[in-house]
Amino acid sequence: MDSTWGFPMMRDIIPEGKSGNCLIEHFTISEEEARFYEMRAIFNRDYLGRNISPGNFCRLRVNGSLMTSDAGGERASVTDVCREASGNVLIAGLGLGMILCKIVPKDTVKKVTVVEISQDVINLVEQPLRKYLGPESSKLEIILHDIWGLTPEHKYDTIFFDIWGDYSGDTYEETKRLHRRFSKYLDRTTKPYMDSWMRWHMKELHFGERS
Repeated sequence: MDSTWGFPMMRDIIPEGKSGNCLIEHFTISEEEARFYEMRAIFNRDYLGRNISPGNFCRLRVNGSLMTSDAGGERASVTDVCREASGNVLIAGLGLGMILCKIVPKDTVKKVTVVEISQDVINLVEQPLRKYLGPESSKLEIILHDIWGLTPEHKYDTIFFDIWGDYSGDTYEETKRLHRRFSKYLDRTTKPYMDSWMRWHMKELHFGERS
């Protein structure tokens, strides 16, 4: 268990492997590398890099490009949704399943539906993740679908979009479209929560690039 953010170490859950164009790798960040990433991140206004810590981690590559990892910055970036998630939850993007390790077992969470566009990602992650979750995995449903084309059959208390491998000012426009499209599927009778991964920073970059 990571003592800083409270997430399990994903390399202990998801084994290395390859399926189609997707690759799971285990990797190590040294103290020297962590310092370098932090300095570079401060210069480049990269939030994720500022939270990198040394250790042993897991990452997902798609078509050779980094899609996600469980290094420090990634963990810090999803603490809000892990804290706020409740009721019926819709998540776009399976990734390594890191946030599911915290969201699915919550007593306040009834069901979690994950929409994932890649069968290869599902092939690599679903079964090890269900093994880790144990009996709680009965609350988890993983659907092979493109979130942009999904038409939900009911409303959700929590909606979270986590489909980007990277972020910029341009990706903020994508979050706006998704939020507008799915706002009618948010249950307003409860304590609703909807957000996108790193949206606050995308917005910061979006308006910074236009100033």
